[in-house]
Amino acid sequence: MTSRFYNRFIRPISKDSDQAERETVLNFLLVGIFVLACIALLDTLLAPLISGEPFYTDRVADNLVAIIFIGVLYVLSRYKCKHEAVAIVLTLLIALYACTMLYHWGLLLPAAILLSAMSIVMAGILISARSALYVAGAITLVLIVLQYAESSNYIHPDLTWKSSASTAGDVIGYAAMFFVIALISWLFNRQMELSLKRARRSEKALERQRDLLEIKVEKRARQLEEAQLEKMQQLYRFAELGQLSTALFHDLANHLSTVNLDIEGLPDADNPDIARRIQRNVGHINDIVRRVRQQIGGKKHAEAFNVQKETKEVVKILMPTAEQAGVELSVSMDPSLKPSLLFKGDVIRFRQVILNLINNAVEAYPAPRAGRRPNRASVEVTLRRHGTILFISVADKGPGIPKARRDKLFEPFYTTKKSGIGIGLFIVRQIVENDFGGSIEISDNEPSGTTFTIRLPKSYYARAKKA
Repeated sequence: MTSRFYNRFIRPISKDSDQAERETVLNFLLVGIFVLACIALLDTLLAPLISGEPFYTDRVADNLVAIIFIGVLYVLSRYKCKHEAVAIVLTLLIALYACTMLYHWGLLLPAAILLSAMSIVMAGILISARSALYVAGAITLVLIVLQYAESSNYIHPDLTWKSSASTAGDVIGYAAMFFVIALISWLFNRQMELSLKRARRSEKALERQRDLLEIKVEKRARQLEEAQLEKMQQLYRFAELGQLSTALFHDLANHLSTVNLDIEGLPDADNPDIARRIQRNVGHINDIVRRVRQQIGGKKHAEAFNVQKETKEVVKILMPTAEQAGVELSVSMDPSLKPSLLFKGDVIRFRQVILNLINNAVEAYPAPRAGRRPNRASVEVTLRRHGTILFISVADKGPGIPKARRDKLFEPFYTTKKSGIGIGLFIVRQIVENDFGGSIEISDNEPSGTTFTIRLPKSYYARAKKA
């Protein structure tokens, strides 16, 4: 019953918390004053029957006007959302009524003093704290003016109430004012308690958020420390690898010089094809060693090279290795490609990319049993052009690579091979992206296997030098 009455007549409409508190107090006051006005009207009507007092028509009219006026204010506040205007009108009305009583019945009338105090308190609660000072100052000014006018005999208030006996109506009037003051005090304290509870809840929520934030910051700091430590370990391993590579290439260059001199001394009649292939491979290794030395020294060598020719050359070099592993190696060129298509960059690094991808594709097949494979193993290198982009694909029909591992394949020192060190594909991506401005991606090769596709942009195309 109480909750239904509250929701129907008192519950605030405003969404703002401060405004909602003032609206609640205002609705309580309007309903309370309306009830008291009805009780006063009933007392005026029944007074002749109960106490034998004469029937005062003007009092009945005043009570009816008060009931209607309070009802109008309630409607404006409840349904028209004129809360602040209604609060100002109600406060000024009570203050004006108190000043009128002081004018008619003197400055010592208790009821007028109580109404004045009530209007000051209502201004502070319903409007603002500063409004209470304004109302108090205005009433004080009225008291000064009335006292001066009374002492100068400009006005003559009716003081007969001092000698007349009190009546039941006086008791009801004072009780009504006490009730309104008590209601204002209760509502004010209630709103203060609710505000304090909200503040405490907000403080606890902020403390919880602060604790959670500290935990998140600490966790994130640990993650960053671990990531930095991992990067430092990778850099340290790269430094070790660089030192080993420098020593390795220096020693390899010395041995290659000796091997190359021995091969040149072989007679052409004895296996000339093998001798030429060895010389070609050794020459290729010599080029690699020379370019690696230049790279270690901070030098880069860019030149125009034929993409198709260099790709076929790498395939020829790797053909014996593929045949030994039982893998068929083939190259297919898009008919739209020009045989003279040139690219500019470091040709050794380009060969290194193609060589790494083909080697990985060959090694993707499991080792043959008894020298034979149950299925035909093949690796196909495809060159095609789409628009201005050159695509180089290396596809195998092996077991494939799970999607969960693909993102890690290009990370340094990540490998799925027992004998691998995990830098081949990392170097491939670095060369494709940094040296040729391209990109590399992995996809499935239906019905089985994996395809590595390199995209090379038009900006690295080169023109042949005119004779």
